[in-house]
Amino acid sequence: MKKKHSLNLDQERYHTENLINNRFNFLLIIFSATIASLATNSSMFVKLIIFIISLVICFLITLTIARAQLKYNEYFEQTKNDENHPVKLNDDKINRTKYFLINKSKKNIIGFYIPLIIVGILLIAVVFIVLDLFFGIKIIKFITETNNVFGN
Repeated sequence: MKKKHSLNLDQERYHTENLINNRFNFLLIIFSATIASLATNSSMFVKLIIFIISLVICFLITLTIARAQLKYNEYFEQTKNDENHPVKLNDDKINRTKYFLINKSKKNIIGFYIPLIIVGILLIAVVFIVLDLFFGIKIIKFITETNNVFGN
């Protein structure tokens, strides 16, 4: 005997969208805290440790966001298979608009692109700090030389 599922496709899609939203917000909080720590710490070694820990955490959160985004994309495509579903009707209407920047779905921006950009920024910051700390190569003065980032 087949067990009946307690959630339908719309509920599962809504739940997954909320997961993506919550995880993305958490990613932004971690990233913001990392950038704020730049202003409060003058030690390059402390900055390096903070950036490495943040990089690992943000990378792991990015993986969870990407997996949820893949699930959401699949639910979205399954929902669009129903010709009378509001998602299908609205998507078709928006896709026909003349505004080229919004006439195709942008749902992957939050689920894939922004998290990868954040991880990339943190990785670049770690590389710059390592170059300065261990090799004496100063690439960006803002990250490597200052006690007060705001110039006061």
